[in-house]
Amino acid sequence: MDYIFLYLSILSAILGGIAVAMERKGLSQLPEITPGKIAKNPLKVVLTLVLCKLWIAGWIIAQIGWALSVQAFHIGDFNVVKTVSSLSIVVATVLCVRLLGEKLNFVEKSGIVIVTVGTIFVSMESQITKQGFVDYNAFIIFNGVALFLAFSLLMANNIRGRKSNASGWEVTSATAPVIFYSVSPLYQNLAS
Repeated sequence: MDYIFLYLSILSAILGGIAVAMERKGLSQLPEITPGKIAKNPLKVVLTLVLCKLWIAGWIIAQIGWALSVQAFHIGDFNVVKTVSSLSIVVATVLCVRLLGEKLNFVEKSGIVIVTVGTIFVSMESQITKQGFVDYNAFIIFNGVALFLAFSLLMANNIRGRKSNASGWEVTSATAPVIFYSVSPLYQNLAS
């Protein structure tokens, strides 16, 4: 019973990976959604997503996985929960390659390894001291820099446009969500 948080983390990671693969498949059936389109007409983008049954099913599964991870963060060690929850990246990648026919080149494979290793290193550094108090200065500085970087990448992409440098656009478009994904568990842990 002591390790229930570990099982919750594993299940959350599996559901998270499945959800991403489902959402990816659903998005492939829709017109392209860019930060510019979201800024110009957010209601239309939301309506487009809501009408895509596969995307909605993936979103619902993601919310179930998220609820499990919140419970795991509440009862378990942050470092262990975050590390195990990071398996969702691996699950999503395997599903997208195997089931959706996604191809990974050397740079993308290297990026996945770097992100995974980085996530493990970040998750090894808890924001909570041994006494159970949050170091708010470190928390604010780390998260402030990370969120500023993520928003800056999104704004740069919106200004620059996809056609100017397609590969650079894809890299920065992928980097911003990874930053948000990496920061969100810190807030989950703080809240729980």
